Amino acid sequence: MASTKFQTARVSPGNVTTKLLVVGVFKNEFPAGISAALNTRCNGVLAAQANEEGFSGAKNSTMVVFTHNKIGARRVLLFGLGDRAEFDVTVLRSAVTAAFKAAKSLKVNELTVSALDLDGSGVSAETFGETVATYVGLVNYTINHFKTAKGGHKADQGLSSVRVVCGSKHEADIQRGLHAGTVIASAQNNARNLVNLPPSICTATYLAEHALELGTRLNGALAVTVLEKADCEKLGMGA
Repeated sequence: MASTKFQTARVSPGNVTTKLLVVGVFKNEFPAGISAALNTRCNGVLAAQANEEGFSGAKNSTMVVFTHNKIGARRVLLFGLGDRAEFDVTVLRSAVTAAFKAAKSLKVNELTVSALDLDGSGVSAETFGETVATYVGLVNYTINHFKTAKGGHKADQGLSSVRVVCGSKHEADIQRGLHAGTVIASAQNNARNLVNLPPSICTATYLAEHALELGTRLNGALAVTVLEKADCEKLGMGA
């Protein structure tokens, strides 16, 4: 599975060079704020296409716009956040999942995310960063374990680089969130790998050895105790 490098940058979204710029939009607030600035730089093409396609920022909706080299991004992916009054962490997670799935379908290996205006939303900048990194990792996940070339095995082609553009005020918080989200996604994808192994490989012994290896790798932060058959009988575990 491809690993993704995350970083932040203090730069205007309209000035960043990227294959895909990802911008969240609240329902019926488009074009507004940062989107309005981008729309102006793109000679109004964002608003024009949004009107044509009926994009209003509804929750989990997405729209891709070619910028025709008016800004540094080749394409802009707008994703809907729904009503601002109803926005919370659950909505954010669902919305960024839809956005990153849309990005994955475009087969880009890097993208830039514009930090959201979260003032008054109850969602912190750190939570935003954590959500971005977590769901990039989860959407990036592919199952290639035992596929041969004939059976459809392909080299991982997920996102190798994700940049979050933001102001200096929230940059440190977003960086902490990105680090936490990377750890969360790694742990969840590790569990997915185990679940996707056949029982002939993922035996009880295999799981125990994997847990011990994790404990060693984490330098004692995770305590691991392996119960043998006699231990289980002594505890009356049955089965």
